[in-house]
Amino acid sequence: MDNLVLLEQETISLEQQVIYSDFQRKVHDIVNQINPDVIQNERTWRQLRYLATIGPTALPPDQLDRYNRLINDMLAIYNSASICAHDEPLRCNLRLDPDITSLMAKSRDWAELEHTWIEWRRRK
Repeated sequence: MDNLVLLEQETISLEQQVIYSDFQRKVHDIVNQINPDVIQNERTWRQLRYLATIGPTALPPDQLDRYNRLINDMLAIYNSASICAHDEPLRCNLRLDPDITSLMAKSRDWAELEHTWIEWRRRK
């Protein structure tokens, strides 16, 4: 059941990324039609130049799809990684949120912080 939910979430995420890429292309095209000489405000000009930056959306559709899938795969790995507790080596279900985030914010035990940092970097 969990795999089905994850697959559905990934499909929805990929569809939304395609919609956003189409939006970015349209904004890029519109912004590039603006005559830079009519823009008096430098801040406005910088914002328009930022909007004109197309990023990964410039990739051909097959490469953009591959890029989006790789990003989703990396996020899944990052979000699903777990580590073992410093003082309880058999308790290996500490996840980034809320466990590791809370521990890194509240703990003052140097050995625990070091263990958590090293293990998280190793696992993710």
